[in-house]
Amino acid sequence: SAGWKDNDRDGVREKIIGKDKEPTNLEFTLITSDFPDLVRTGELLKKQWEQVGVKVTLENYTVEELKQNVIKIRKYDALLFGEVLAKNPDPYIYWHSSQKKELGLNLALYDNKDADKALELSRNATTTHDEIQQLAIFQDVVAQDIPAIFLFSPNYLYAVHEQVKGIALESINTPSWRFTDIEKWYLKTKRVNK
Repeated sequence: SAGWKDNDRDGVREKIIGKDKEPTNLEFTLITSDFPDLVRTGELLKKQWEQVGVKVTLENYTVEELKQNVIKIRKYDALLFGEVLAKNPDPYIYWHSSQKKELGLNLALYDNKDADKALELSRNATTTHDEIQQLAIFQDVVAQDIPAIFLFSPNYLYAVHEQVKGIALESINTPSWRFTDIEKWYLKTKRVNK
């Protein structure tokens, strides 16, 4: 409906933009890290975009290269990346407009005064109820603006032998949390006479 058509039937949509006489291809570069889940997701997205006539170049970098050469200078058409939130989420560092600058993590370069206000109020809330209420407002604003497309949230499942006792974890947000309270784990107990 925006006028992108595959008139030359080469599989890529194009259209004439402005006063250009030559058509411009509908294309972009998708950048991600070399983390296996993100590489697979990038390849799947590239395939799906190409099926509808969009040319996608996929570039994978080590996390360090990505941070220094892409994220730091905000040099990307599209970025496939993740954010890790704790059980008690504080999305401020990822979405507040003050975090758009070089060292911030607002990678979508999102700027909305209502979202900023909700993030600030959630951080300063004195009750859990108020914090949840402000995060819900923030979530509604982001859902309306669509500054990014949220694709998935991975589950981390770890099997533990039934002989291991003392594990109190119910859910984890990052793989490293699987060892939380490991000092309380045990295999056997025995009675000791005193």
